[in-house]
Amino acid sequence: MRKITEWTVLAVVILFLAVACAPSFNLTLGEIPAADPATNIKPGETTRGEVQGLFGPPDMEGVNDDGRPTWTYTRMSIEVEKASDARMTEFFNLTVSFDGDVVNSYSYDRKAK
Repeated sequence: MRKITEWTVLAVVILFLAVACAPSFNLTLGEIPAADPATNIKPGETTRGEVQGLFGPPDMEGVNDDGRPTWTYTRMSIEVEKASDARMTEFFNLTVSFDGDVVNSYSYDRKAK
């Protein structure tokens, strides 16, 4: 079961309110991290503390299919011209699973303009 943080709930509410009220704007939900998971996370070596130091506290905490603790980070930037015309300009999603205090595995997706 995943734990949704208050920040995530607040961000979704703000997104819906902004789309309904504003004709044109850019909305960023969380800062897209500069750190690249492929060069900064090493399974079997990188610790929870190091992951949190690079990417901050996770947006969601849960357990994967193998029963391992899992952290998920999701960040995005959205450009809205009008309520019916929104497009994602940047996206970052990182999922990290742990064995104890050390990274077991990770996966990520990053898209930019």
